[in-house]
Amino acid sequence: MDGSGWVSLRPDGSFVPQLLAASRDRRGLDCAGADVDAADLRAACLAVGEADPFGLRLAGATVTGGLDLRTCAVPVPLRFESCAFTDPVNVQGAELHELVISGDPAASRPATLPGLVAIGVRIDRDLVLSGMVFTGDVATGDARGRSASIWLTEADIGGSVVAAGTRILPATGRALHAERVRVAGNLRLTRGFHATGELRLLAMRLGGSLDVMDARFTPADGRALDLAEATIGGSVFLLDSVRTGGAAASRAGSS
Repeated sequence: MDGSGWVSLRPDGSFVPQLLAASRDRRGLDCAGADVDAADLRAACLAVGEADPFGLRLAGATVTGGLDLRTCAVPVPLRFESCAFTDPVNVQGAELHELVISGDPAASRPATLPGLVAIGVRIDRDLVLSGMVFTGDVATGDARGRSASIWLTEADIGGSVVAAGTRILPATGRALHAERVRVAGNLRLTRGFHATGELRLLAMRLGGSLDVMDARFTPADGRALDLAEATIGGSVFLLDSVRTGGAAASRAGSS
């Protein structure tokens, strides 16, 4: 990592003041694999009055416990880079400026997240989930008992949704449940994106383009991509790679 953009977590100091101080210095906090309690991370997110508009940026942490930001308002960017989460992240009904949860797909230590619950979330700018490995089946009661790794039902995203190199690997449920989601920008599933469950985008309203390039869909239940009643304002790209221009790979049928 670029040393000029990060400060190292001091194990003898309190986490919350260090993260807020890094923000005021317009830098991120590098935890180098250290454990961070989700309750402390929540406290930092709710203390954004002590942060800079640069936002809160955390790297290399193992976040223990469930990060619960339901109905919270966080008006600065939240960026978690190369972090591993032991429990799902819940931002249901929250109002966020920007949410980035990203990792390096080629890293020896994958950035993992058991699930993201973002039903009814409002994000002013982008939702970025690139390079993450999603492994969970989260049931919310929102879809007749069905589970999914990522929930975006009735979410409102003011920018784009980007999942480049992301792997969504639910054991039994859907990969993405996003009925009636509104995305003002683009939806990008690219650069090695892989889902082993259905992506349900029923009645999605997408202002920009749907980019599915260099992606694989291998759902066990026979449906890869449900776009019924979706409205797409831009183009639709379904390519196995930008270079060859072939069709996107899918083991099962898509609609």
